[in-house]
Amino acid sequence: MQEFYLNGAVMTDPQTTHRHLQQALSLPDYYGGNLDALWDCLVSDFSEKTVYFTNLPAMLANLGAYGDALLELLWEAAASNSNLHLIIEDE
Repeated sequence: MQEFYLNGAVMTDPQTTHRHLQQALSLPDYYGGNLDALWDCLVSDFSEKTVYFTNLPAMLANLGAYGDALLELLWEAAASNSNLHLIIEDE
């Protein structure tokens, strides 16, 4: 199983967020840098992976509604893909 770590403190705007997601989750070079592209990558990958998310309150404070949409997408992707496990570490 692969383990990945997301740090909400570095997610200060949508562009920075998607660069962090691409690097932290080892997303492909062709990753589109938006929520639709993130969804496609997460639900179509069948390798077993656990994503640990820290500093969630910072991400939500920085991104507002976009952060809410990102968090909802992550939960829905984990529900849709049984190989994806999301763990919020500091809730």
